[in-house]
Amino acid sequence: MGDDDPAAVLARPRRQGAVDHEHHLIVGLVEDAAVYFPASVGEACRLSAAPRPPTVQKDAWHLQRRAGQLVIDADRITLAKLAAAEKKARLVRPGFWILADARDDGQAEHAQAETAIAQADALRLAADLLGPALAAVDARTGQILDHETAAWYLDEIVAYLRRSGGRLGRQLAGTITRQAASLLTFHGWLGLEIEPWRARALGHFQDPALATYFERAVAHAWLRARERTNGRSLGRAAKRAEAHVAALCANDPVARELADGLWAILEGVVRTSSAVECLNSLLRAYLWARRSFGSRRTAQNWLNLLVLWHIMRPFERGKRAGRSPFQSAGVRVFDPQGNRTHDWLTALGFPAAA
Repeated sequence: MGDDDPAAVLARPRRQGAVDHEHHLIVGLVEDAAVYFPASVGEACRLSAAPRPPTVQKDAWHLQRRAGQLVIDADRITLAKLAAAEKKARLVRPGFWILADARDDGQAEHAQAETAIAQADALRLAADLLGPALAAVDARTGQILDHETAAWYLDEIVAYLRRSGGRLGRQLAGTITRQAASLLTFHGWLGLEIEPWRARALGHFQDPALATYFERAVAHAWLRARERTNGRSLGRAAKRAEAHVAALCANDPVARELADGLWAILEGVVRTSSAVECLNSLLRAYLWARRSFGSRRTAQNWLNLLVLWHIMRPFERGKRAGRSPFQSAGVRVFDPQGNRTHDWLTALGFPAAA
């Protein structure tokens, strides 16, 4: 349907990672850790006759979870090595040990335990550093990271793992190396929007240092707000950061507009597939109850109805309570008579009583 059709849904992509409605091309995807994902992307491109595969952002959460599991495995290996070393000695009375086997002083087992401890510590440090390396904003300075800096950060983590992490460290280093390019795709999407914003900020403040300071203050406040939402930070720190931005924007409507614009840009950074996986959890229950459709067309029609219902139903709680995804995105929907509506059944032509 064209834009002149009153029943048309008016929508346009706002950033990379959305769907190009005019040409019907997927310009960006976020994938999880599923091994079959590349094949699925290839099939989708074939069905849509896409001229080239879309850019892909690998979900950073899965890599961090993998790193955390390897840290647990390294700790278990370390405990086993320590237990083997202690078996070489026997406690006679408090504070006095003797060798259980006089022919073996246990030095080899103790050396292995010390090596395992060092490797586990190295793996734990690398796992802790993955979060900052894959972040959009540096938590210490408020600097919005670029692709070059993040890539250097990942390279240093990989080198450290290969040098000090032992067998498990080399496994994690290999995973990071294979996924590195797709882990940092979001920097390209972010750069497309941040550069025009920086040009506007510089034009307003007329001082590069002041524009950079303002950018980092807003980015720092955004990061603290996200941490507060995710339960990883005290609200006091987020309030201080937001108050600092408010003070910078006092009596300056252009600065306030710039701050809101940068906040919206950072909110639009897509690094994980959490939103899609949340929808999948909603979809799974319905698919389980309806495992058999008469045809592929019937299944597709049912899926279309489910999608329409989901994006037009208002959220019941949270900061978007009372508004649907379509309302939040500014999408207008009309019924067959040309009347604007927020009800999905009315949009399909059913009476409101239905």
